[in-house]
Amino acid sequence: MTVTVDDPATALNTLVEKAKSLGGYISSSYATTDDAGTNYAYATLKVPAEQLDALITAANALGKVNDYRLGSDDISLSYYDIQARLDSAKAEEQQLLEILAKCDTVEEILAVRQSLSSVRADIESYTAQINLWDNLVAYATLTVTINRTPKTAVEGENELIQMWKASDVWNKMSRGFQNSARFVVNAIGAIGIFIAIALIPAGILFLLIGLPIILHKKSKRKKAAALRAQQAATVEPNDTVKKNE
Repeated sequence: MTVTVDDPATALNTLVEKAKSLGGYISSSYATTDDAGTNYAYATLKVPAEQLDALITAANALGKVNDYRLGSDDISLSYYDIQARLDSAKAEEQQLLEILAKCDTVEEILAVRQSLSSVRADIESYTAQINLWDNLVAYATLTVTINRTPKTAVEGENELIQMWKASDVWNKMSRGFQNSARFVVNAIGAIGIFIAIALIPAGILFLLIGLPIILHKKSKRKKAAALRAQQAATVEPNDTVKKNE
């Protein structure tokens, strides 16, 4: 069955609870959303065969039924064939047990036990098949696909407006600006603290090493300038005497 509803997830939960209330159970289910944003839900439900109509009625009430198909398989011949083989295997097992009780040698016992193991394997296989068929006959299976009702153009626009209404956009922008401002203030404070911490040892080094070097260089330049001035003053009188001579 394929059904179209307004809320696939809620409809799925409703149908699952209905199946459980009818004595059934959920075999598998899941919900998903495709790339276009469309919601889907799927489920495989099992209920007692006599409760199938009630489950179908509950599914019809969920929304618009787009597709519904009902099918069954007649397994009567296969069922009776396996049942006959099971009865024959059980009879053979009983005969082998009687023969085993009369065996005298180890070789005879091993041969009978080997045949007995093969027969018992057949019995287990036939029994499992019959149990499976009994379960299938006792329960009906409903596989349902639940689609979301397509939105109209007006509904789509309303949703878009609701998502992007001015107040929400402004609030988001305001929060983003506040977060950015706080980050900048914190970053400036951290940089200031780092610079202050870095300048303290640099200032101490400058006072201890750099400043004496600068003062020493200035003192040397002053002495050199004074020496040059003294030398220039000594040379000038000598030059004057030579010219007079």
